[in-house]
Amino acid sequence: RGEAMHFVFQQPAWSRFSFHYLDDPFTVGLITYGTLLFELVIFPALVWIGPLRPWVLLGGVLFHAGIALTMKVFVFGEVMPIAYLAFLGADSRVIGLAGAWRKIFAPR
Repeated sequence: RGEAMHFVFQQPAWSRFSFHYLDDPFTVGLITYGTLLFELVIFPALVWIGPLRPWVLLGGVLFHAGIALTMKVFVFGEVMPIAYLAFLGADSRVIGLAGAWRKIFAPR
């Protein structure tokens, strides 16, 4: 019924901040169904399309950063972006940047 995030936002055990102002059923439904749409449809479908992959992964990182900043879900918001590294190939620019970072900051 689109009210799952309402219950999450209203419990101090799950929320880092007070979200009592989020009591509008339309807004809560939009957040609830938007989360389900991204996690169950958009990300799994679009991450396999090569040209879209960097944008989908960036969206996932931002999505999970939002979770980490607003909710107390142990390390879920921090671990999921790390799991996204599995979608990067050896020729990825991110891997290349990591190698350049190592060369610049490696102890001499």
